[in-house]
Amino acid sequence: MSKDIWSGKEPFLRGPVKEKQKKPVYFYILIPIIVILTAVIIHKTLFVEETVTITGEVIHIDDLSPYRNLTTEELLKKLNDEAGLKEANPLKEFEVFAGMYYFEPKEIRVKLNDKVRLDVKAIDVNHSIRIPGFFIGEELEAGKHKIIEFIAFKSGEYIYESKTHDNMRGKLIIEE
Repeated sequence: MSKDIWSGKEPFLRGPVKEKQKKPVYFYILIPIIVILTAVIIHKTLFVEETVTITGEVIHIDDLSPYRNLTTEELLKKLNDEAGLKEANPLKEFEVFAGMYYFEPKEIRVKLNDKVRLDVKAIDVNHSIRIPGFFIGEELEAGKHKIIEFIAFKSGEYIYESKTHDNMRGKLIIEE
């Protein structure tokens, strides 16, 4: 071999030229998935707003910042006052028993804007109760009580029923 005339060293010899190695297919699929998942996680942690739904209206937590330390009852009262809504009538309590193919009482009457508390008990076996007009649905364990509270904010007749037994029904009447 000949020496380099300037440095007196032997020239750097390369081996045979290799072809560029192709990256496996999963590399092209995996990298974009990792990038997208990372972006989603970052977005959810930094930018997602929490919301609270009260009678169908969505309220952003950021809008509630002056009210963060209030209880739910205090928050509802304050928001209703600010919106000019009148306060709910006093609490009306009812005991409801769920037995094989019946609810007792068959009929519950309340006034518009009454706060309603149902103390529901499944007497014999597991049951369920739902009031579709108020988006209420609860599973009931045999022998245990379940408390359901809501404000009767719209007048009319509503059915409360079992999810599993078609003929297991009662009527909720809200009068003006």
